[in-house]
Amino acid sequence: MVLSHVLEPAFLQSLFAENRGRSYEKTLTFSGLVQLMADALLEHAGSGRKSFRAARERAAMPVSDPAAYGKLRRIPVPLSVAFLSRTTERVRALFPSATALPLPASLQSFNVFAHDGKKIKRVAKRLKPVRGVQGTPLGGKALAALWLNQGIAVAMSAHPDFRDE
Repeated sequence: MVLSHVLEPAFLQSLFAENRGRSYEKTLTFSGLVQLMADALLEHAGSGRKSFRAARERAAMPVSDPAAYGKLRRIPVPLSVAFLSRTTERVRALFPSATALPLPASLQSFNVFAHDGKKIKRVAKRLKPVRGVQGTPLGGKALAALWLNQGIAVAMSAHPDFRDE
């Protein structure tokens, strides 16, 4: 019920239209890809291949596995960031205030956020954005923020191609 509201196809379509950049939809829509990934995470222990196979058996997989993985790989960073923030807003609208995580008494009057980041290392030089780059390229950086009071990720920042300089 919650997932069907948060990942409503009309909402995902408008999110895609606003943040798609140069991406396009042909056979596999953004909402279809999101549903496949949700199925992979919730029903198939994180296996995209198993999710694709199950979707194919119920005639809901319109493309080959490599095409689906390619579509997933090419999702623009702004679309990923918008996906997290906008779906978080939809989840938070459903959360009653009683679901807040208990914090120490000294922090209860504050909104507490934790953040963590990741730098992707050892990127292959054959990738188009890093061809001809001197030094060691980094594959990107990501930073996420967790609102501890609510126990939910509320923001993400990412960049696809940071380089050592």
